[in-house]
Amino acid sequence: MRPLLLLLAVPVLFVTGCTTSSHRTATATATPTTAPAAPTSAASASAGPVDTGTPSGPARTGTPSGPAKPGSPTGTKSGGGAAGTATPRCHTGDLKLTLGKRGGDTATKFQPLYFTNVARHACTLHGFPGVSAVAGDDRHQVGEALDRATFNPKVTLTLAPGDIAYAILGLHDVGMFPASRCKPVSVRGYRVYPPDETKSVFVASATKVCSAKDVNVGNVAAILIHPVD
Repeated sequence: MRPLLLLLAVPVLFVTGCTTSSHRTATATATPTTAPAAPTSAASASAGPVDTGTPSGPARTGTPSGPAKPGSPTGTKSGGGAAGTATPRCHTGDLKLTLGKRGGDTATKFQPLYFTNVARHACTLHGFPGVSAVAGDDRHQVGEALDRATFNPKVTLTLAPGDIAYAILGLHDVGMFPASRCKPVSVRGYRVYPPDETKSVFVASATKVCSAKDVNVGNVAAILIHPVD
């Protein structure tokens, strides 16, 4: 299956910092113009071994700003309800996680996070992954986990073996904030929990994020099927 770039309007939310116990107020800041390309060796960051660390908990939910426009699916998109009993949920071990090329010309950079079904059977994905930046040999979390961006609805996706789904990450540049407030830290990549899973995967991506607990580092959208021709 060869992915095809299709127009995709995915608003990414810029969220101002606030306390971690309340929902954040969000406003749209930018929109990627194309669907992400399929993962390649040049544009992808390899996923590391399964990380069995404790989940950081569900991400907070931002205010929706508009609908997404997914392209034609590689697999079967079910309705918004639960998957049928005949098809199991995709577990962490069924998936290969990779990051695509980061783009965008604003302070918020867009980066696709790919989920490839490497199992020998079909499985389903539904909702949001949990994503947080990690640093050091112990892969400790740095800063806040990515908030949930609710501009596209959650749908149940059925992935045949080899099918690819993706979630768009909207990552805020540390330069958006005063250094004294942001407290930027170099990180090695991201800890990712597939939806409803308690085992995570480390995905390498050297960058800098704000380590302050009251600063929003970015957002993650619900998982979509990657478009193909």
